Amino acid sequence: SSDVCSSDLNELLGRRIKELRSAKNFTQEQMATQIGVSRQKYARLESGINSITLDLLSKIAKILDVTVA
Repeated sequence: SSDVCSSDLNELLGRRIKELRSAKNFTQEQMATQIGVSRQKYARLESGINSITLDLLSKIAKILDVTVA
C-alpha cells in the first residue's frame, strides 16, 4: 500500500476538479459562488493548497455532475 500524503491528495483532487470545471466551461468565480466560498479560497482548493472538506467536495460534485467515489 502506497502512502499518499494529504497534500498530494489535495493536489490530485484539485487538478481533477479543475479538469471537470474546464470541461463544463465554468469559471472559478461561478464555482466559488455556487459552493459559497470566495474565489480566492476556491482557487486554493484547485491548486491543492487548501484541503477540501467532504461537504465542499459533495457540493462541487453536484455542480459538476459527478459522483464522489
